[in-house]
Amino acid sequence: MKDLPGTPGTISGLLLRMGQCLFAAASIAAMVTATGFSSYTAF
Repeated sequence: MKDLPGTPGTISGLLLRMGQCLFAAASIAAMVTATGFSSYTAF
């Protein structure tokens, strides 16, 4: 049976995880550099 794209152990899976890490780092950087972000609540 052929593996699905993005499954663990494949190159596409590695690229997807690297992209996920990149976007997570970018979102954290956006939150850190935003002025007044710490004054907002989650609710």
